[in-house]
Amino acid sequence: MARVFSDSVFEYVRIASHADLDATTAVTIMCWAYPTGVASGDWQHVISKWNLYLLRFADAAAPWKGWVFSTSVSGSGIAQEAVPSLNRWYHVAGTYDGTTSKLRVYDAVTKTVSNYTTAISGTIATNSNLLYLGSYQGTNEINRFNGRIAHAKMWKNLALSDAEIDLCRWYQGPYRALKVNMPILGASPEPDFSGNDHSGTVGGTSIADHPPIGPWFGFDPGGDGQVAPPPPSQTILDYERKFRGVRRGSWRGVA
Repeated sequence: MARVFSDSVFEYVRIASHADLDATTAVTIMCWAYPTGVASGDWQHVISKWNLYLLRFADAAAPWKGWVFSTSVSGSGIAQEAVPSLNRWYHVAGTYDGTTSKLRVYDAVTKTVSNYTTAISGTIATNSNLLYLGSYQGTNEINRFNGRIAHAKMWKNLALSDAEIDLCRWYQGPYRALKVNMPILGASPEPDFSGNDHSGTVGGTSIADHPPIGPWFGFDPGGDGQVAPPPPSQTILDYERKFRGVRRGSWRGVA
């Protein structure tokens, strides 16, 4: 079961600061997200290690509208520049590889992908801030995401390719450098399936909703039916081999 984050119930997840979360040369963050509301001037945080790397949903001054990705590298911020339709699922990914900042957005209703890029170089800073899902480390943990989040992931010092990001819509994706893999199952603490034990603590009221995931979890987010994910004992490689014939070990790499 995927958790719902909503301004009305003040729900979010905190992940403790750790060296695994200190990306410096590159980073990838992504999740499925379902926005249900945004007001003028909003800066809603979806995935946020404050001031270091962030995915947000905004209706602020131009061009900061729609899905927004940024890092601490000056000039790395990139946005859609328009607020997309509400009440539908999107798979949103932000990457920085040391020379380019990229935002990649998949609309589950239209089944289209949009890319936004900007050329920029520099090193991502580090700090002791927590990693948040659905909020950020600010006064009273405000600017919360109004909507639903599922399958949040973070890769340290690795910018995934477009093909890898697309695979990650439906599967776990590359193991190399994966530091957080939080399906959001409706538990507290929320378990991390990356193997790094970065479980999260929940703030606010507990609400659950089904995840918007494809063959691995048996649910097409653009379809009508919804099912729960498989038990954790079912490995990603078992599902990859079953549904796409991915050779065992083909996605493994050096962390």
